[in-house]
Amino acid sequence: MNKTKEAIYNASIDIFSRCGYTGASMDDIAVSAGVAKGTLYYHFKSKEELFLFAMQTGLNHLIDDARGVL
Repeated sequence: MNKTKEAIYNASIDIFSRCGYTGASMDDIAVSAGVAKGTLYYHFKSKEELFLFAMQTGLNHLIDDARGVL
């Protein structure tokens, strides 16, 4: 994952955690990530796409951590 996408991912986790899916806005995520709104939409076409990416990436991290314990 490149630096920009990682910044967006981290910001989205923070915003979605604090505001929930409905309360989160792409504007808030862009500001938190330190990227222009256009950059955010370059990487993710919608809030739904970003949310699904964040959830899948988080699950992958959990799976990797669980495998490390075995």
